Amino acid sequence: MRTFRHAIAALSLACTVACGSTATSPSQPTATAPAVTPTPAQGAFTVSGIVREIAPNERPLQGARVDIVSGPDAGRSATSDASGFYQLTGVSAGTVSTVTTLAGFDPYRAGFSVTGNAQSDGWLAPVPPTDANGATATARCKDGTWSWSQTQATACAENGGMAYAVCPGPFCRDLTASSQRK
Repeated sequence: MRTFRHAIAALSLACTVACGSTATSPSQPTATAPAVTPTPAQGAFTVSGIVREIAPNERPLQGARVDIVSGPDAGRSATSDASGFYQLTGVSAGTVSTVTTLAGFDPYRAGFSVTGNAQSDGWLAPVPPTDANGATATARCKDGTWSWSQTQATACAENGGMAYAVCPGPFCRDLTASSQRK
């Protein structure tokens, strides 16, 4: 009889650990299973983020496409919602590169390692406009307007200052010339 009770108790404890049940034999003390936090299986990670327009008109962007262009999941994509949020689930561990695109904006590129759930926000800059002569704007002003000035002293002078320079352009370093000298 004692062996039978031990067998019942062992079976009950095994079920408690494996099944999460708390049923026990009336004559045995209650055993609780240790808390187990499951770790994501390889390929079960989530990459998510918010796609926004860069300052000065910082705002979430709906309809932006985030593509994985290199890494184990190249070819997968997601689209941002009204709050700019996107999410890619089931992403494999490894190094990935993404490109975020939306009509009217320059592409945004990012590279990062996925070792767990990851956040990668996308920051898109509007494609600079051209004037009536076909010249591209040289700077974005802090008030959201554009400048075609060829000197930094006058660019956005009446519009709160320069938010950022448009590259390539007169306010960007000429990286091509320095790389050709080598």
